[in-house]
Amino acid sequence: HHASEYNINEAFCGRVWADDYLFCGNGENANPDLRVVRLLAESRLRNFKGRFKFWFNSHSTVCPDKNAAHMKKVQDLAKSLAAKSGGRMQVQFLKESYFEVG
Repeated sequence: HHASEYNINEAFCGRVWADDYLFCGNGENANPDLRVVRLLAESRLRNFKGRFKFWFNSHSTVCPDKNAAHMKKVQDLAKSLAAKSGGRMQVQFLKESYFEVG
């Protein structure tokens, strides 16, 4: 999921959960959307027990320069949410690009 604000809502997040969430976005078009990252994390913490992990396929140091500021905001938000989760949420950002989709 690239976490676009246009294809997810709170009702969905309250019904569907996973142990691992993969976000495929590098800041282009402001994806992953900050509100979506927050919605998924808060819904998962509120509605379901257990630990889970958010995986991001990009990082501010490896995404295109024009997207780095947004990816830094995503990193800061995700780390903040994880820190407040009582150990239930973990985050991982890939810092190497293994392939590009053209």
